[in-house]
Amino acid sequence: MRRTLVAVLILATMAGARGAGELPTVRSVRSLTPDGGLMPTFFPDGKRIAYVRSTADGEQQLWMLTIETGKATRVGDIDGAEWPAVSPDGLSIAYVAGPVFARRILVVTVADGEARALT
Repeated sequence: MRRTLVAVLILATMAGARGAGELPTVRSVRSLTPDGGLMPTFFPDGKRIAYVRSTADGEQQLWMLTIETGKATRVGDIDGAEWPAVSPDGLSIAYVAGPVFARRILVVTVADGEARALT
């Protein structure tokens, strides 16, 4: 069964003083990752999301989405990516790839899509 994890953006406002334990009012909810994006993670600037997108063939590719414009861009020529993690400076994305018992940790540079293995 295919599980889809969707990142949502919740726009909430708090009117006036609220007591402890009260939740803000939800104004709207929208999906941020198109086409069933998986494993979303925010960039440190909060303006982009790295995520995994599954193709019709079942390949898992690394993608980046700019929240303000909704533009999604594939990062590098990477198949089989899982568990992306953005570097603190936002310049690269670490991810896991490979067969189940031979997984490797790799890092791809966002600017040019060049990937290198760490393990």
